[in-house]
Amino acid sequence: MRVCIRKSDGNILEAQSNDKAPMDSLIQNAIANGYSEKEIEFKILSDDEVDLKIKRQNEDLTPVDEKRSSEYDKRGATIKAMTVALWENNVSEIQRIEAIRQSVKSEIPKPEIITRK
Repeated sequence: MRVCIRKSDGNILEAQSNDKAPMDSLIQNAIANGYSEKEIEFKILSDDEVDLKIKRQNEDLTPVDEKRSSEYDKRGATIKAMTVALWENNVSEIQRIEAIRQSVKSEIPKPEIITRK
């Protein structure tokens, strides 16, 4: 099976079993989705290897929300803080909390969920 892998973590971005599709279609799809050619690579893996990688990738999803929540709390961007800021219409505090949220989201990105078709 042909796959497009993100180099930084080895995760599969897309898999393709159609041998008649153009060889560069996976790479072109990844580029169209915002990846640069330096961030991705093309590989051919067995069906078993693909199934195992997909299983491991999807198992890694749960901790992301917990990691983000913990990081929000450490940085003072709690739900309570946001609720108070919204209630008081404190624009500068809302912006500060939102900046923290966006920073944490970029530092701890959610992996993409993939399924085998």
